[in-house]
Amino acid sequence: MVKVASRLLASVEMPADGVQQAAYRQLQQSLPSEGKWCVLLPLTHRPDGAWKGSAWTAGNEQANKKPELLVWLYDAEFGLRLAKPEDGETTK
Repeated sequence: MVKVASRLLASVEMPADGVQQAAYRQLQQSLPSEGKWCVLLPLTHRPDGAWKGSAWTAGNEQANKKPELLVWLYDAEFGLRLAKPEDGETTK
């Protein structure tokens, strides 16, 4: 899992596995303010060596901007980044 500022991500796609969900909650409770100011992004390992996670943006009603489900990738070379179609992932 990667810790991300909550201003960038509003909520995450929780792991389907019960063991991973329990680990997520335990890690979240160990954060300062139990994760009030950051979001843990659960990641799964891809065959190409990168890690992948999905999370929702907050959206903005005043700007008429709806929440979007974004795909994020992480690896040692590039760090955390928003996936692009050429990464084999869609961002919506």
